[in-house]
Amino acid sequence: MSALGEKIQSTVVRNRRSVTIDIGDEDVTLWATPLTGQDMDWLSRKHKNFFANPTAAGTVDLIIRKAETEDGEKAFDLTDKAILVRMPLEWIGHVRAALFDDDDADMSDDAVEAEEKN
Repeated sequence: MSALGEKIQSTVVRNRRSVTIDIGDEDVTLWATPLTGQDMDWLSRKHKNFFANPTAAGTVDLIIRKAETEDGEKAFDLTDKAILVRMPLEWIGHVRAALFDDDDADMSDDAVEAEEKN
């Protein structure tokens, strides 16, 4: 990797965002690096119209892919998807917004519910 590539990569890792969620009686902090072009390509292949019509399942897949513990380990795996998609839409949207800071995506309850009806 070039010196510039290494510098860019270290900047992405340092720019992790976090969100603290309540699980039972315990506060748990999730971390994520910024979304990359690779993440966006993966998400658009897995959920064809996600960017035009975001879904709870697509958002959960993104959270599973990106969420980490403080020490950089994966916070979730695919076996957690069934549990995560049953979380309230407000919770899913809150985690997504806090970790990925995407003001353009409409993950409101109304938008997600409308998409799931289609």
